Parts: sequence; structure tokens; C-alpha cells
Amino acid sequence: MITRVTIEPNKTATINGFTISKTAGEDFTKVLANVKAYYNSQEVGTVTVTTDKVVVAGLNIEKLNGENAAIELKADGIYVGSGNFVTYEIKDNDVVAIEKNTNERMRSDSAGTTPETLNIQGVDMVLTNKLTSSKTVAPGTSNVELYRAELTSNSEVEVTEYTLSFVTGSGDVDATFVE
Repeated sequence: MITRVTIEPNKTATINGFTISKTAGEDFTKVLANVKAYYNSQEVGTVTVTTDKVVVAGLNIEKLNGENAAIELKADGIYVGSGNFVTYEIKDNDVVAIEKNTNERMRSDSAGTTPETLNIQGVDMVLTNKLTSSKTVAPGTSNVELYRAELTSNSEVEVTEYTLSFVTGSGDVDATFVE
């Protein structure tokens, strides 16, 4: 869970959505993927993520005067390196709630709320060479396994690019990958 947003209307209302704004740190698009909103353990509404905002819309949660609605946001994290963070808050009037009796948007007062910080942990990854014996290959030979590696990590990752190159003059192999 990234965060829990609790909204308490002061009149009977339908809560339709809210916007979370970044105040410092990494862009949301660099650290979050597949963001979803949940109310009472059920997925609700739609979530749109931009570099500096997370917009939750289409909630359609009806609440009586003084009843809270706790909406949880959950997401997949994207690796950007250890020690990064995002500080965010809900600013005044970033909650969309429609009063039932008048059908008008209710004023939102988030003044006094403290910005929250999401600390982003790095992912430990280890690339291990699994083929340690040397090979002699005759010219014209095909289908020869020269290198076999295993990538392990302390979290689920998706590798989108892998590059294997030889370090000139050393006989060493340099392997890099992009998540």
C-alpha cells in the first residue's frame, strides 16, 4: 500500500475522487506503476499518474454526514535507486465530493494535513556467472555456449534490456541490464 486517504464529508455526499500532488522528490511516473484504488478491499474508480499528480476519479462512494471513506492506493514499485523519495499531499479543494441535497460540489479543506513521504528502497540484484569452465571452439562451429548467467534479486523485477560486451584488452566480460 502506498497510502490511505480518509475523506469525511460534513454533509451527506457522494465522493467521486481526489488528487494527490507531489511536493518534492522523484516523479510519480518514475517510481509507481499499475496504481489502483481500493475501498473496502474492492478495486474502485480509475487512477491516472502523471509526473507530479496521482488523480483518482470515478469512486462514486456515498457517505452520510460524518462518515469516513478510507481509500487505499496500491501500486507496483519501479526501481530508481536506493534513498529516493516522493513527498506528496492533498491540497485544498483537491477532493471531489457532491452534496446529495443540493447536487453542488462541497468545499474541501485539507488545511492542516501533513505532507506524507514515500521512501523508495533500492533493489539488490546479483548477476552470477553459471558457466565457469573454459571452451575451445573450432572455426565454423555453431551453437556454442560461452556464457550462462543467473540474475537474482530481493524483489520482483522485469529486465527490459541486457547488454553483454567484452572489455577491450582484458579478456573480461562486462554485463549491464536495464529494468
